Amino acid sequence: MGVKTVFLIMVTTSQMIMPGMPKMEGGFNLGGKSIPGFGAPSRTMTMDLTSGKKADAKSKAECAVPDGLLVGPKVNLTIDLPEKTQPEQGTEETPEKPGKTEKMVFKSYWMCSETVPSGQPKVLDNLAMDFKGMDPKQMKAMKGSMRTFATDEGSHAYWPGRDARQLKDGSATPGGYELVTNYCGGTSITFDKGQDFLAPIEVVSPGKGKVDLEKAIKLEWKSVPNAVAYILMAFASGDNEMITWTSSSDPLKGTDITGKALSKAEVATYIEKGFLLPGTATSCSIPAGIFKTTKGPMIMMTALGVDKSQEKDGIKTEVVVRSTATIMLSMGMGMGAEEEQPEENGNEDGQEPGVNENGNDQGNNNGDEQGSDENANNGGKKPDLDKVLDTVDRVKGIFKH
Repeated sequence: MGVKTVFLIMVTTSQMIMPGMPKMEGGFNLGGKSIPGFGAPSRTMTMDLTSGKKADAKSKAECAVPDGLLVGPKVNLTIDLPEKTQPEQGTEETPEKPGKTEKMVFKSYWMCSETVPSGQPKVLDNLAMDFKGMDPKQMKAMKGSMRTFATDEGSHAYWPGRDARQLKDGSATPGGYELVTNYCGGTSITFDKGQDFLAPIEVVSPGKGKVDLEKAIKLEWKSVPNAVAYILMAFASGDNEMITWTSSSDPLKGTDITGKALSKAEVATYIEKGFLLPGTATSCSIPAGIFKTTKGPMIMMTALGVDKSQEKDGIKTEVVVRSTATIMLSMGMGMGAEEEQPEENGNEDGQEPGVNENGNDQGNNNGDEQGSDENANNGGKKPDLDKVLDTVDRVKGIFKH
């Protein structure tokens, strides 16, 4: 009988980079999502427990964690239960009226190269970008939270909940973890030093200054200690088209690689086949001109650490270690940005927006609590990230399908 319960622990170092923009320390909350400050790396850990066994209102799941994680001695997992929806009394559900079907062209490119390799791009033409043809469950899944996987056939529990926040400085993952539940069993796993947080990716290029989309975009970074491989992706939208690129020799291998635990043998095989760049790599070029009809791509760089996988107590546990850097060229930054940024909001003393004279985040008066909605709207800039996050979610779905 195969394993029906999977416990996935993601150990991630991440940062968002807008070339030409100053660092924004501390991060903020936007639409219920915890967003790290631009250029300021953040460390996060997530736990996802999916099982073929059902959970109910009395179900509980918790995990003991090492003292070094600085959140302990244990964390409680939030359990999603299948929603029971009933139409309101006196009302009838009416189907949504079909709207205008927008046709899109998807162009995909792959591999590091100064010029477009022969046989590219792969083009998928006249794809409808709407929800037609989906059954109610598919529609609900598409519109619902990405963290909600509960169904009538199984269960999903996760940590942290919707109040997610960054881990404290100095937090470390090595040590023992023990999962205990009252509905799908329990297990334990030990993190070695190899499963600690990776260092942030230090991007060398693109930096400040103009990025010419007619030419190859050269990506350079400093070697990340303990990284065993890298993979890069980029995407942007133009007039009725979506353009994607990946450093992989196979354009469909991106998200499949970044989100699951890989053994040393799998990493070696993927590097040999060109799905991954080797751990010694420090540069890669996006072919010239593939994004020239757009305002610039969003580039996602991922360094892979030493993962861990085990099957014990009828539960498969996977530990995935990653460091990521998202370069926001798609927001127009790095496209002719000047060395000095104009002052805004009456800030004449050069102090960063949202920080008071004591160096505290004005949008976050409660220390490690999340920022307020007012903080999320500061300066008219941060709401733009909502569009970016929506694009990220949609593109991830494109890669998966």
